[in-house]
Amino acid sequence: HAVSTLVARDWYENLASDPDDDTARLVAKGSVAVLGIISYIVAIQEISFIVELANIAFEGAAQIFPLVVGAFFWRSATREGAIAGFSLGVIVTALLTFGFVTIPKGLPGFLPGFYGLLINVTTFIGLSLVVDAVPDENRSKIQGYINRATSQQRKQSRKSDD
Repeated sequence: HAVSTLVARDWYENLASDPDDDTARLVAKGSVAVLGIISYIVAIQEISFIVELANIAFEGAAQIFPLVVGAFFWRSATREGAIAGFSLGVIVTALLTFGFVTIPKGLPGFLPGFYGLLINVTTFIGLSLVVDAVPDENRSKIQGYINRATSQQRKQSRKSDD
């Protein structure tokens, strides 16, 4: 249900030239059926396939970590570096997990996600050093939004404590 709402909101409403609520609701309902069929197909597979899918999901999720750290603590981090690093990290993890590529003999046999993370971090840092960073005025503007949101949250929290 949640994924179908995301499909309707993030894909349909952004791609349609004139989105309306009734059609968005229809897209959401249709995507429930499609996702149900996909889920059924995955569920009837051998357990090893399901374990590999779960493994790649966890290792793929680990690819977000360098982006979060870079976004908060590295002023030279760029969107281009983050997207390229994340994408390559997930691709390398998937290729190694499903056996399309093997780890060279001289390297230790770590989990595929580790090698994806190495590629991710290297690409993220390398590309961010080459591409222009976010201008300080944009960074200050975004930080202002974050500060206002967190101060409002603190105020609401204090009111509920009283």
